[in-house]
Amino acid sequence: MKTIIIGLGNPIVSDDGVGIKAARMLSKLINDDCVTIKEIYVGGLQLMEAMVGYDRALIIDAIVSASPIGSFYELALTDIKQSRNSYSSHDTNLMLALEMGRMAGLTLPQEIKFWAIEAKDVTTFSENLSVELQGVLPDIVNSIFKSI
Repeated sequence: MKTIIIGLGNPIVSDDGVGIKAARMLSKLINDDCVTIKEIYVGGLQLMEAMVGYDRALIIDAIVSASPIGSFYELALTDIKQSRNSYSSHDTNLMLALEMGRMAGLTLPQEIKFWAIEAKDVTTFSENLSVELQGVLPDIVNSIFKSI
């Protein structure tokens, strides 16, 4: 099964880059020609276009909700409006982008999983995660690795 793992976020805005950091860690664990790992910095149409030609897409992104920092869970596509980066203010949200892609005849994944990691600081310019996320990210990445 041809799979793409997408780390989504902004790598220079502290915890907003947690999806990208997770994808980088996964790239050191996964050695499979059927798996591609990419970093994507914006949602919407660009996120959809990155999935073209794959059977399965696994997206990792930061979320800000009322959950404890470092909480990790899978969201349904209908729930990803809470995600930090799955939409683009310059074009559209991922759900609409996927619908448009399918209408255009693009080959898009039948299976799309979306993992959200509760962030603390999504406003500070920094390439470093908050201390809380630094401490739990290895365990989160191991959980993702085991599930794929």
